[in-house]
Amino acid sequence: VDVDGIPDRILRSTDDPERRVEKARLFAEWRERFDIDFILRTPKPYFKIIKRYYPHAFHMTGKGQNACSIQIEKPGQFGHLLDAVRREAEEIGRPDDDPVHAVVEHVSFVMTFLFEHIDTRPWPRGKTIRIVDMSRLGMNDIGFEVFDFLRVMSQVSKRAFVERIHKIYIVHPPASFAFIFNTCKPLISERTLKQIVVCSTLDEFTSKVKREADLSSVPREYGGSCECADCWRDCDRERRLRELARELNANGAR
Repeated sequence: VDVDGIPDRILRSTDDPERRVEKARLFAEWRERFDIDFILRTPKPYFKIIKRYYPHAFHMTGKGQNACSIQIEKPGQFGHLLDAVRREAEEIGRPDDDPVHAVVEHVSFVMTFLFEHIDTRPWPRGKTIRIVDMSRLGMNDIGFEVFDFLRVMSQVSKRAFVERIHKIYIVHPPASFAFIFNTCKPLISERTLKQIVVCSTLDEFTSKVKREADLSSVPREYGGSCECADCWRDCDRERRLRELARELNANGAR
């Protein structure tokens, strides 16, 4: 690793020179494995199916100089997601594609688009607030395959998106959430754990998130007052992402 070329966010993340070099090495590995230099130019055959089985979207940016990009998502039922990607791979003639790799590549595509085309501000800005609706989470999300999938996703998050998360708000946690969360805790870095805020009610969520973002930038579904007709599709940045995926897939089909 070229110590003079270590990204600024990695430098800011730790004062330990050895940790900086290790983080930079893992970051470079992620970029190489998922071909990040070209990820915004290549077809995304699983874009629609992943969006369908793992709802997630860009929403807005809160107000103010230090405002964060807001993302909304509904994780859970990951076994169904992986099965759906397998079926799609068979249908498009790519049966050897690894569904876990496909989903991680998709997330890498989405986040690369965000930070290279939407929020390009340097550190300490250019961070996200994630509103994570856990209502779809169930006990089937702790099976071996799903646990391994979450492990890989967690590794990529730590390697690829250093100093990119401001807060993760958990809303609608099911009765099984505490057990599942404790099972997955070893996969999550201590730094990220400190950024997670579990909210038992929407009133609790809005009382906390309004310290970080104007409620007009928060979906009405989660107690905000945004004016989107459909918060999962209508935000300009989400439309731009979907349009890019359509263009890449259309060009790849020619």
